[in-house]
Amino acid sequence: MASMDDMPEDIINHISSFLSYKQATKTSVLSKSWLNAWRARPTVSLTLDYENFSEELEEEGGYRFWDTRTKDKRNRKFSKHVRRTLKNCTKEKMGIEEFMLVVRGIFMWDSLIKRCLQVAVTSGVKKLYLDLCGSYLPEIFFEAKSVVDVSLRELELVEQSMENIRGFDHLKRLSLYMVQLDNVTFEHMISCCLSIEILEITYCGGDEFSQYFDVPDLDNLWEFTVKLKRDQSLILHEAPNLESLFCSSHEDFIRNIDDWTPCWLDLRSSQYKNLKTLVLYAVGHCYKILIQMEHRFPHLENLTIQYCQDLKRIKIKSDSLKEIQLADNWGLNKAQFDIPSIVRFVFADNECKIIPVLSFIAASGHWTSDISISWVGNLDTSWFFKLQRLLASLVQSKISVSLEVGGTMSFDFNEIRDNLTYHGPQEVHELTLNSHRESLLSSPVPVLDVLFQICRPKTIRQHWIDILRKNIETLKLLYDGLILRKNQEQSHNLQQLKFWQNNLKGLKVEIFKSRLVWEGDLRKYYAGKQREQQLEALDWENFLKVVNTHSNALIHFGLEWKASVEPEGTKRKATDKPREEKSSKRSNSKVV
Repeated sequence: MASMDDMPEDIINHISSFLSYKQATKTSVLSKSWLNAWRARPTVSLTLDYENFSEELEEEGGYRFWDTRTKDKRNRKFSKHVRRTLKNCTKEKMGIEEFMLVVRGIFMWDSLIKRCLQVAVTSGVKKLYLDLCGSYLPEIFFEAKSVVDVSLRELELVEQSMENIRGFDHLKRLSLYMVQLDNVTFEHMISCCLSIEILEITYCGGDEFSQYFDVPDLDNLWEFTVKLKRDQSLILHEAPNLESLFCSSHEDFIRNIDDWTPCWLDLRSSQYKNLKTLVLYAVGHCYKILIQMEHRFPHLENLTIQYCQDLKRIKIKSDSLKEIQLADNWGLNKAQFDIPSIVRFVFADNECKIIPVLSFIAASGHWTSDISISWVGNLDTSWFFKLQRLLASLVQSKISVSLEVGGTMSFDFNEIRDNLTYHGPQEVHELTLNSHRESLLSSPVPVLDVLFQICRPKTIRQHWIDILRKNIETLKLLYDGLILRKNQEQSHNLQQLKFWQNNLKGLKVEIFKSRLVWEGDLRKYYAGKQREQQLEALDWENFLKVVNTHSNALIHFGLEWKASVEPEGTKRKATDKPREEKSSKRSNSKVV
């Protein structure tokens, strides 16, 4: 049997090309052929991160620290490894495609960093990754004219003689992460990179609280991602080929309404004709960006606005826009859309305090709408009217709704029933309902009775994790209202049936494997492989026993409704207004 030493050199080189730098280093001891293959690799990775050697830390008084001798030994070992690697690169005169240098948790390695960059520059490096834990970036970096891809992480870039530095003619991608620099240094840095196509700026800057980043004309830029610190500003000039723009404030301040501090985006060009995706997270005064959007972004297809707390009203007109997401804009109360090409609309609010008024001009094709509302306040009568109005505004679309209610309920069921302002309940494709125990106990009228006055879902979904069991009360509510109804019908106990139960034609209960998909900051559960079916025949005890055998599942209640149904007491047209006089006949359904 042939050994690994007997492999032809071209086969060894081919295998080595698929290995990581660390794996290839281990193979270098197998034989001289493998050593030569390792030496010929176009990738160099030098990493010393003390977090990877946490087992060597001493501990005393609850604190962990490096023993001086252990630290010095680790430094000497790493330094020797670096010198040996650099010597090999110089001796073999090999070209370096990718060079990675990570020195975290150590300081005063400036000479070693400079030497590494010298070797990388003279070897024609194409991809350069530097993570220097706060060290200065040596000037020799700007002599790397061959670089195509540069990532600079946690280092300091100071103004030296950058005005005399020529540009990076071949640079296509530049990523800056937590780089310390001032406005002037940033402008000089970007002025050296006029050919870049992808630009990423993440939490960079100096000590100035209101620092700005002025990005000059970049004709080749097509993807731009910027995450700013609190109260920083981005100024973007001409970018005729820009296709994707993502602008966000620091994540520590975008979710806290009491300490919400936005970033600022100043678009200086009158038109970004090729922009297709625009994402605004916690951007102040973002409504100004959307003014005359059909002219400013004539080919925009995807728009996301999230955590923009000063956004109260918006009016969007666009012939090209296909998808729009509005999420966690807690001050938004009104939105108007003229989007004939819309394919998908998303509204999500994890701390909903306002259900906005939406209006859509008729779309030219089929589209879907996903509504996700988490409400922790009181659910009174007006709340259900606002929900009904929201669903009615989406009547042209295929609607999916997710509701999580955690407050008390003080609605008047009769008032809701008698004052619906449209013809019949709204058809909903999917409904996901989660209600806290306190909410369910606060009302003598099941929330299903109210919801079925407003909408008729084809499917009600429950995400089930058996360890948490946090939605068992909601699951019991659905069982009592849906499955128990079937048993009553079969036993001819029809006098206990409610109006919507008489309109329910069929019920099918199934369990599917749950598949979690993150769409930005939005969490979506999709049904995977079917696990159980025909659960509608089980009593509650056996039903729960079957459900508990699945650790992560989606429970589907499939509902088939009779055609042309109306909620009880509703005989008005869509243009009718709510009656001013309330019925004098009241049941005990009002909760105070």
